[in-house]
Amino acid sequence: MTMTFVKARKGTKGKPHIHEAEQIMYLMEGKVKFQVGEEDRVLSSGSVLGVGSNESHSINVLEDSEYIEVFHPLRLDLFLGYMK
Repeated sequence: MTMTFVKARKGTKGKPHIHEAEQIMYLMEGKVKFQVGEEDRVLSSGSVLGVGSNESHSINVLEDSEYIEVFHPLRLDLFLGYMK
């Protein structure tokens, strides 16, 4: 398992990507638009989102935000700075 804490500024965007690990995101503060597959989801403080293994997803930070991401199994690519 891998857990990350992220502080992201308004306007930050993450390109669509996939990874083998399943992902759960808990948005502690702020507002983001998360695209999973073809579906857009707007999340606000207290929201939780799950992403399946090898499911394409991306993020657009709409307000300064803080969130926790949990991945299973371990995301070695995060430590190596590589993302598919």
